Amino acid sequence: MTDSDKDNDDNREESEVAAGETETAGNPVGSSATDSSATDSSATDSSATDSGDSANPPSAESTDSAGMIEDELPEEEELTPEIVEEEAIRGDFMLRWAAIFLAVLFGFSQIADTRTLTHVRSGDQMRSNGFLPPAADPFAYSLDGQAAPNPSWLTDHVFSLAYSLGGAAGLTVFKALVAGFAIWLLTHISVRGMPTWWSSVCCLFAVCACSVDFMPITDLFTVLGMASVLLILHRYQYGLTSGIHWKLPVLLAVWGNFDPRAYLGILAVFCFAAGLQWCRSRAETAGEVTGPDVRPLWKAGAVCIVALLINPAPLAEISAVVTSYTTEYPGMSEMKPLTDGNGSSLEPAVLLDGRTEFYSLLNSDVFAGFEFAYVAGIALWLIAAVVLGIARSRDDLPWLITLIVFVLLAIIALHELPAASLVAAAAAGTAAQRWYRRSFRQEYTVETMEVLFSRGGRALTVFGMAFLGFFAVADRLPTRSPIGIGFEADMQTTMDSLSAELAVVPSGSRILNTRITQGDFLNWHGVPCFLDSRVHLYGTFSDDTSPLYRFDRMRRGMLREATQLPGAAANAGDASGSIGTDLNVDAAAADAAAEWKADYEKFGIGHVMIRLAPPGAPAYSTLMAMERNADWVLTSRGPSAAFFARSADKPQAFDILKTAFRDSVGTDRERFDFGREPDFYSKYLYHKRSTASAPLRSAQHYFTLASQLSPQAVYNVAAALQSAPDNEQYLRIIGRAMAGPILTIRSANQALFSNPQDADAYRVLGGAYLQLMTYEQAIAEAGGGASIGSERYLQAVMALRQSAVIAPQVGPTWNALLNLYRTEGRVDLALQSLDRYLEIIDDPDALLSSDPAEDEMLRSLYELRRGLQEQTDDMKSRVDEALTAQVLEDPVQNARQKFAIAQQVASQGFILLALEILNDNIDMMRGQPEVDLLRGELLLEAGEVSDGQQVIEMTASVVRDNVQSPEFAGIRWHRPLAVSELSKAAYSGAIDAWTQQYSVFADFERQGASELQSLLHLLPLVPAVESAPAALLPACATGLLSRCQVLLTMVPLGRSDPRFHAAMAYLEMGDVGNARFLLEGILSEDGGIPLRPLAEAYYRLLAEDADKLLNDNRIDFWEDFQYPEATAADAETKTDSQSGSQPEANAESKTDQ
Repeated sequence: MTDSDKDNDDNREESEVAAGETETAGNPVGSSATDSSATDSSATDSSATDSGDSANPPSAESTDSAGMIEDELPEEEELTPEIVEEEAIRGDFMLRWAAIFLAVLFGFSQIADTRTLTHVRSGDQMRSNGFLPPAADPFAYSLDGQAAPNPSWLTDHVFSLAYSLGGAAGLTVFKALVAGFAIWLLTHISVRGMPTWWSSVCCLFAVCACSVDFMPITDLFTVLGMASVLLILHRYQYGLTSGIHWKLPVLLAVWGNFDPRAYLGILAVFCFAAGLQWCRSRAETAGEVTGPDVRPLWKAGAVCIVALLINPAPLAEISAVVTSYTTEYPGMSEMKPLTDGNGSSLEPAVLLDGRTEFYSLLNSDVFAGFEFAYVAGIALWLIAAVVLGIARSRDDLPWLITLIVFVLLAIIALHELPAASLVAAAAAGTAAQRWYRRSFRQEYTVETMEVLFSRGGRALTVFGMAFLGFFAVADRLPTRSPIGIGFEADMQTTMDSLSAELAVVPSGSRILNTRITQGDFLNWHGVPCFLDSRVHLYGTFSDDTSPLYRFDRMRRGMLREATQLPGAAANAGDASGSIGTDLNVDAAAADAAAEWKADYEKFGIGHVMIRLAPPGAPAYSTLMAMERNADWVLTSRGPSAAFFARSADKPQAFDILKTAFRDSVGTDRERFDFGREPDFYSKYLYHKRSTASAPLRSAQHYFTLASQLSPQAVYNVAAALQSAPDNEQYLRIIGRAMAGPILTIRSANQALFSNPQDADAYRVLGGAYLQLMTYEQAIAEAGGGASIGSERYLQAVMALRQSAVIAPQVGPTWNALLNLYRTEGRVDLALQSLDRYLEIIDDPDALLSSDPAEDEMLRSLYELRRGLQEQTDDMKSRVDEALTAQVLEDPVQNARQKFAIAQQVASQGFILLALEILNDNIDMMRGQPEVDLLRGELLLEAGEVSDGQQVIEMTASVVRDNVQSPEFAGIRWHRPLAVSELSKAAYSGAIDAWTQQYSVFADFERQGASELQSLLHLLPLVPAVESAPAALLPACATGLLSRCQVLLTMVPLGRSDPRFHAAMAYLEMGDVGNARFLLEGILSEDGGIPLRPLAEAYYRLLAEDADKLLNDNRIDFWEDFQYPEATAADAETKTDSQSGSQPEANAESKTDQ
């Protein structure tokens, strides 16, 4: 059958369909002459009725009202096959565009692939230095002097232009439009004259499967090119296109300059041609119509191969199929493994960075990071297989062969899964349409089941698409990035923070990036890298002279040398995607040390870059191993990376002491919102991915890397520092230990200032306060002094409780609270925390596990719970007895009694029970400031931080405004107010409260000056004329001495305590100048107070010349009195007095005796 005959048959079929539609318009399908006569009879009856009623015409008013009613009601239209068909056509049109809009929606996902950065910067470089790609690579110094072909150079131009016009938002809009256009082409692969409902469903699966390629990388054009080729092949099969000998080559020539995987289009052409050839052979054997001629398709495929040579890098483009499977995919799988050094699967957040697409589907480790797109793609393969199996038509052979080949490619490497899904969607859609045309009648009827199927099926499809769109917007699908505009949050944070970190690296220094994605970030910032994500440019692992092999050898050798140092771990890798994840350190041969060190010299590497940014946990163990290597010096550690420089170059080392105690500038970052419980939408509808801002990353780095010294070690070093205060090494150890939690607190508060609902930041903040409390206690004990443990305890509790409010299902938070409450003797709060912790970890399935350690841990926790419950029940019974034993009639006395009971219960560690007593009698105790202050403190400790802070603030405001009133005298409101202000990092308010408390004791000091002066006048210099016999001092002097005890003992203690707390508040907020000033005053004015050892330790860290002040004001209770030496004039005067008046001298001598 020739093409002209095929066109005539198609025209004949279209004429018959048009004639049928005309006939249907005159007499709808399903109607008959009987229906027509019945309609005429009804019309006759209606006329007769009207004529009968005309004898008694209705009134004008009734006629008008009846006409109004008839006008308001819609005419009842009988359901006809034409209406059903029209509904189906409209429904199919709507479903097609719903699939297209879903593709656009998935295209509006945030950019999470670092390859985009290199594409944009490559386009910028080409536009600034001409139009064509350069012969040498402008990014990687490992490729100096080597050719760096860039067959996808037009992709770089397009993405660079889109970014220059609209930034990251421009890139997002562009890829969304391309995704929508590709699916629009796919929806046109349909059999003419057939419903497209099923084709739209297949397109929906294809959208989901291709969503991983909806990124501004070359894979985006793979989807677009495949959809275009498949549409041309479909139209050629039905004889609906001509000029295929030039259309396909032109398409492949353009595609090849955007994407090195244009060979997939040529493969699809040849597979389709083979299927058509097989179809013609079977048709000829059966003596049936053979279909379109295949020879033009074979010729077009051959010309397409030649068309790929129209490229600035023709050899790279034509050999891309070999490069992909022998260089790129193996290289990416080596650089991005699926397991850590111990063989355990990485966490899902790491596996969802796209590394799984370079592995085979047969690799079992892939399933740990199986994405939503993979599930949709494989489901579409199965659907296509079932449909092709049911249809079993000769016309489906071209699609069958193409599908089999592409599925095999996708099984070899999941990277080809989107392309295979496009083939499956086209095959399943067209095969089902042809089977439906052969198996069912094509006329629409008004039968109930058919109408229900037509309407209900399409309605369910609409609801399915709507739900899919909602889940995508709500981020409830396991995808690589959420729906949004611009770069993904963690990626944007890394880009911004690296800009500041790279500024401190000397210009021109060559950096060895230890991750290939770091190379893309370096390209973005215009810094030469050793290796980036364009792995195909750097050779293979089998070639020991290739940059890829040398990159691998340098990383292994560097880490192996670091881990072999004394005290280093056996394996410095970690399960976080660090060097330890990418490499097996033991695989580095010991005799290769000279080779990898020679590579450092050859490439002139001056810095090494260690990853500290997501995805995955930072490479802490690698960083700590590098710190132990004497050949490298840590010069910078930021939120996203740490940089090491050669020690031979004598670089300036990173000094955490200067960062924490010398160079900081104070910033008050008061929060105006407390941690809130997740609402209904956050719990059940909208999901928010966990991201780490730059301050939160810094807080985690400081807490992990600089806060791990044990309290016992701090105690030992502090004790040694007491006996050797000039030892610089001891001071640096103390400073490093204290700087960790201090910098953690500052960074966590900065993170919470930007996002007050960050549970991770609150958890790190609470951990920092706990660590700081233990360090301060160790230093104070070593010096025989006291610490501010009660305030640190409350700060830790307030931070951890807010973290638990925001994320109540995080077990480590409740475990930390449990340990903290137990340490402080808070029985009922410990019980509450333990119950919440057990709810999280005590999974019924876990009881069936065979892990004896886990079973033992659960048994110990339940034993602890039993003991805490017994103590709580015993105290409740005792409180009930005390409350019912004697009920006072006087309301005031009754309130005081209950208040005293609540105080006693709280002092014994039952905070919730005491709070319950106060809340139950709140009306009785209203208007008593001491009650409200106690209730506010208990609320803070029990985790109701917002309510507690509000109660204390209101009470303190009332007391402050009525300070002269007798009923408010002696109310101690300063400390509760200061602590409550610290719950939201309101350091200015806390310092103001401490300052007002200090002023109270300063007033005591001024008022007692006269009494102290009177006491001095009444010393034994005055005869005790009024004293009783045997009394050593006069009665008036004794009275003055008792009154001066407040001045001599309590005032120094009360004055130093608020000043020390204010200094700590300044230190936490970063104002080291004011902190140093207050500590100077304490050390020089307040003498040997209990806080002096801790104040001295902090002052040594804050002041460079601390020894001068400390030596001038050192307290020694056993200091001998030094008599002044007599001068020559004094000796001469004494001689004259002795010769002139001997009796007086003897009298004085007796008096002295």
